Amino acid sequence: MAEFYGTKFQISVQKRMQERQSWFDATPGAANGGRLLNFPDPEAVGWERIAELFAQDSVLSLTAQPLDRILPIVTELFGTDRSYPIWDVFFGNASEVTAKSGAVIKGIPIASGWRLECFTTPDDDLIEQVQVLNMATGVAPYPAFYMRGEATPCMTSCLWDAHGALVATASASFRYHPEGRLADYAFNGSISVSPDNRGQGLAKLVNAAVLLESQKAYNWINCLAQVQADNIASRKMIEACGMRMSDTLKTVAVIGSDAPFTR
Repeated sequence: MAEFYGTKFQISVQKRMQERQSWFDATPGAANGGRLLNFPDPEAVGWERIAELFAQDSVLSLTAQPLDRILPIVTELFGTDRSYPIWDVFFGNASEVTAKSGAVIKGIPIASGWRLECFTTPDDDLIEQVQVLNMATGVAPYPAFYMRGEATPCMTSCLWDAHGALVATASASFRYHPEGRLADYAFNGSISVSPDNRGQGLAKLVNAAVLLESQKAYNWINCLAQVQADNIASRKMIEACGMRMSDTLKTVAVIGSDAPFTR
């Protein structure tokens, strides 16, 4: 197992994310997303500091922001030779999400010989399995330190088929600073299903499982997920687990022209 996993570019960012942990701990406006810098409150961090960090990473994310306000700021700051992908933001509260996720679990039977489990401290073999599946489905993987919960509490759900192959995974992490804007929110993401097993509701199943089990383990009050507007399947999966799209807030990434970063 590799401590850091992905493309050369992804690994370089992951290493800096680990090195910055003490800064994250002292900075309520920023969050360690494992794969890239997150800024729930960019004004609290300061745009000059954010520009300095972007110069190092060539990628960052501005979480759950009013699009009409944030997009002019970042395009002026970073210029037109960057890309600015946008994600719809979905919110849910513990009561509704656990109720809907419980219904999902009951409604999707697990095939004989298949196994569904959630982990807070996965071993090396499991981490590698998840990272490989993430890369195969175009999802930038978490580094090992992040999946083990060394930066912030993190739970991973895994579904194996009868032959022991990992076919689906999802995660919930608690990246947001306890004194920050999203202090009581869990982040739900990194959902991957192997291409041969799509169309069976397995994304809903592993996502519902990680939401239910992480709420039991960490007693989160609210959760947040992000989906690109054209990803209809992911949108339906998130909504099935009890989250609703915000009418006003979007997450905006800033990606340099030399930064080959996956979703």
